[in-house]
Amino acid sequence: LTRFANGYIVLDVKLPAGSPNFKITIENGAYPNAVTSAEIIIGAGTYGESKNGMWHSIAIPISHFLNGTYTQSHLANVASPFQIRTLDMTGSATFYVDRIYWAR
Repeated sequence: LTRFANGYIVLDVKLPAGSPNFKITIENGAYPNAVTSAEIIIGAGTYGESKNGMWHSIAIPISHFLNGTYTQSHLANVASPFQIRTLDMTGSATFYVDRIYWAR
């Protein structure tokens, strides 16, 4: 995915009031050994999302995943180009994700 180093992960999210924040994660390497991952938190409004129960299209720059530990060279060996993980969730919660793609 090195061709997308200057691009974005684009997705639509619908977050009802009170829904939990969640992480978008990119991983490379071979699981369970030698895995390096990078993550972005969604739900805080950083990318234009809002917990108002309406759909929002957001574009996360790939550069926001590059943090010193996860570098542009890691994009050459991506094992999982998109994961969703909840943050410290107890019980159940609802949020919606649609139209996920990488863009240049």
